[in-house]
Amino acid sequence: MRYKATGYSWVLGRPDGDWFLFGRGEDGALARPGGTDTGPLDRLDPRLAARSERYREYSEGALTLPDRDGSWQSLFFRGERCEWYDWDRGVVRECPWTELGTWGTALPAGYRSQIDALLQGADGEDGTWRTHLFKGPRVLTLDWRTGVVAERLVTEGPDPSGCAGWAGLPPAFRGDLDHVADHRPAADGTRRSLLVKGGHAVLLDWERGVLAEGAPDRLQDGVLTALPDFCRTPYRTTTGRWTTVPEESGGRTVEVRVDIDGERPLLTVSGDLYERTPTGTAYVDSFRAEALTVERTAGLDTITQSGVHWANGCPLTELTLRLPRVAATDPAADGPGTVSEAAVPDGTGFLGLSGSGRFLSQPLLRTGTALRTVELTTQALEGAAVFEEYKTSSGPAPSFRRGRTLTLASAYAEAGVEIRATGRVGIIARPTGDPARLPPGLVGRRTPRGGLRPRGPAAGSARVAAVDVRRHPARRTLRGRRHVRPGRQPWPGGGPPRGRAAARRRRQHRP
Repeated sequence: MRYKATGYSWVLGRPDGDWFLFGRGEDGALARPGGTDTGPLDRLDPRLAARSERYREYSEGALTLPDRDGSWQSLFFRGERCEWYDWDRGVVRECPWTELGTWGTALPAGYRSQIDALLQGADGEDGTWRTHLFKGPRVLTLDWRTGVVAERLVTEGPDPSGCAGWAGLPPAFRGDLDHVADHRPAADGTRRSLLVKGGHAVLLDWERGVLAEGAPDRLQDGVLTALPDFCRTPYRTTTGRWTTVPEESGGRTVEVRVDIDGERPLLTVSGDLYERTPTGTAYVDSFRAEALTVERTAGLDTITQSGVHWANGCPLTELTLRLPRVAATDPAADGPGTVSEAAVPDGTGFLGLSGSGRFLSQPLLRTGTALRTVELTTQALEGAAVFEEYKTSSGPAPSFRRGRTLTLASAYAEAGVEIRATGRVGIIARPTGDPARLPPGLVGRRTPRGGLRPRGPAAGSARVAAVDVRRHPARRTLRGRRHVRPGRQPWPGGGPPRGRAAARRRRQHRP
């Protein structure tokens, strides 16, 4: 399952009643028409007391299964394993999720990790179970006996019929959903679901469309009322840049880039190691780790890997990161603090590197949400319009793509790159006459219409201001990152990166 920043990690609904159960670690919230109760899950419903310790501590997702002899059944997921739980009889099975029906043999590679949400579908004609797997803008239906039944756009609905209402989903809910749960059906039996993304939710009638939209406890559905704070307050994402606490770092400084949650994470950690010198700070080495083991609880992410790759052969190949999970509204989320080998709730994390009898242990502070930071200098020909924004709806696009307004900064922010403008736009006087008098970047051959085709640093300045990207002072913030190079348009072909194209820019943690 994809790691989410909502205040709860899973939600279960019942297709035959007014009931929602939100889970976060050992605590939860039970929403019913009479009100909402909060507390330990086994107190909210004693039938959950028999779950095994691993899944009581934390579950990344949950799925309501069909009842068995009148007893409720659910699947709870954590990492590569799951627990099949009968609410009256206890644990039925604990196993890798690949051992469930045809999950391990029939699922395409793209649906074997980073699943957004799960929803149990109607049984097949022969009574076999079917499950809907949501990922990005698509949903796949899997028959537990025969394999993949279909794959469609979310706006087309999970089933081949009875899903006309899915076409009316708001643009933000047409992909990358956080949770999908059953809601009580309509009076005529039409299926209804609760769709959650971030702090917003949609109550969807599969035939008629959206019935309500807003915060989950503001849908006026008679069930989701007075949700507790933890259900309404999202977590701050762990993804971002973490840096050694200055007073604790001694002679070495480490900058770590973590990408494990948020939209389209790559489950990768990379970083740079520096040493203090009499004249300042000197770069030493860079590492990359992309075969991570992540253990998440309600308050802590523990990331480990053996065999970390270093650019210059550093022997510290055993990585341990302990990073706190705190509420996005916590004023101490990015504040200073002290730390030992366990992360503490003041926003401070811990980095450990070891190997060949050597150790490096340092506390970390989160210094930003971006993986990289670059400085932007813009120059434009006199009289030329400087690029400000691009509306994706202005050109042809697939029907499921929502229209957005992108700026240079917002497009690169989606790829984990923060762009900082250095100041005003530099204006280049428009030259005339002898090409020898033109600025070097404008010297080039003429186009078929007789105009000059710019080259070099000013290329593209008539449509998009030319940019000069420089390294952030005293840091190798662009090392290994695909970035705008001097003399190149920031968006080749004239269009900004969209969707997965923007995500591909994040694949360069490489040292």
